[in-house]
Amino acid sequence: MALNKAPHWLIKTLKIQVIIILIVGVGLFITSAVTGYSVILGGAIYSLPAYWAMRREFNRGKANNDPKRTLVQMYGNQLVKFAFTLVLFALAFGFVKPL
Repeated sequence: MALNKAPHWLIKTLKIQVIIILIVGVGLFITSAVTGYSVILGGAIYSLPAYWAMRREFNRGKANNDPKRTLVQMYGNQLVKFAFTLVLFALAFGFVKPL
């Protein structure tokens, strides 16, 4: 029951969120560089795993009619997304010293 293409509204929502993150990050960067970096890094930590999970979930190749396999793949995607988020947090706190 997997879809081969992400719904248009989902892609549009993710793009709008990234644009808002960039606008707020640049706006806050004017007042405080650390705050601006924090917003942009936090937005990247959210957006990159979400985008990765969306691409993986909706671009599987051919549709699969086995609900159990689809559910296992969805849970697997979420676990990898969570691990990806943890790695990005560790990198942000490890390499960005003003934070």
